[in-house]
Amino acid sequence: MASSDHGESAARQADRGAAKREPPHQGETQAGSGVSDDLPGMDVKQAQPQFWPFGDRAAVLSVPLILAVLFIAVISAKAAFNWPTPGADGLVLTGVLVLSLLPLALNLIDRLAARGGSFEYAGLRIDFAAALQPGTSITIATNIGVPGTPIPDSGSISILETLNTAVTNEIVVVDLVDGHAWWETRLLVLAAGASRIGRPRVVVFVGIQQEVPNCFVGWATPDRLLNALLKSNRGYRDSYHGAQAAANQWALVPPGPAGLPPAPIWAQGLGLSSPWIAYRGSEPNDLAMEQFLAADLGAKMEPPAAGGITIAHLDYLFRPVLHLESIEQGGSPERRLDAFLASDVAYVALTNKGVYAGLISRVAGQNAILSTLARVGATGS
Repeated sequence: MASSDHGESAARQADRGAAKREPPHQGETQAGSGVSDDLPGMDVKQAQPQFWPFGDRAAVLSVPLILAVLFIAVISAKAAFNWPTPGADGLVLTGVLVLSLLPLALNLIDRLAARGGSFEYAGLRIDFAAALQPGTSITIATNIGVPGTPIPDSGSISILETLNTAVTNEIVVVDLVDGHAWWETRLLVLAAGASRIGRPRVVVFVGIQQEVPNCFVGWATPDRLLNALLKSNRGYRDSYHGAQAAANQWALVPPGPAGLPPAPIWAQGLGLSSPWIAYRGSEPNDLAMEQFLAADLGAKMEPPAAGGITIAHLDYLFRPVLHLESIEQGGSPERRLDAFLASDVAYVALTNKGVYAGLISRVAGQNAILSTLARVGATGS
């Protein structure tokens, strides 16, 4: 598809990997900490304040201002609605005081992060770096478990075990290797299943760059991958909508007492030509839509004339939806934390000399930081 545009994509990819990567040294782990001076996909810069962006002076001056506004509001509510009641006065005033101090608390969090990630208070240590743990993921089998050969109608069942494993994980890794491992049609099946079921939430792409395997290329959500693939090829859209229709036709058929029930009178297309896909034994097939899709793509569009997905072609297909942000391990914990806080995407990749090590969930990282601060505050109160 659109192979004439590969030159521009290849040049962009070459810029990403211009410096030759070295494989990880013996004994280095994939879960180290820190950020190097050269981050693929993201410039390292001093992290900007994330919780209080208005500076120290504004934080101090805002305390009496907020306090005055809240006191006026409470007095007005007391006069107009006789609220708070006498028994709740103390609780309300405590809440007013806490809210007025919130700018100082948020500013303190920013200053702690900028200081390097650790802080001693009331005998407890806040370690920001400890919050940066890579998310768990699995590497999905090449071409959804059927490498290098088309999936005939009778053989599409072979993808079900791989898909069942994939949808139980939050993150899956697709290893493009040298560009011959994955076909667009198989990635379409994976993206369709993940989008419909809601898991995995993230697809990470790795491949061989500068002769180093497993290098991080980027990540994307399955729904955006699916939309990009469907827009790129009319045949993909036809197969996808045909598989949806077949699965919906059989979804209206109640299970029979003994295995596959007769095809409904409204069945047509894939629902009529491949009725056995709708059931696995005596139970409805939860992945019928994806199996219908795999069977139809296998019969009509495999093997693909363009071959497998190279890194350059991946960039061409998914450039608008592919996230390239990464944090290189090997520097100080402060630099890694700065890079993490400076990014606003849902996940950031951890790499070791360009080799993929895992993903950091932004929500999980921030929750861990705030949870640690809350425990320290509760202990010190």
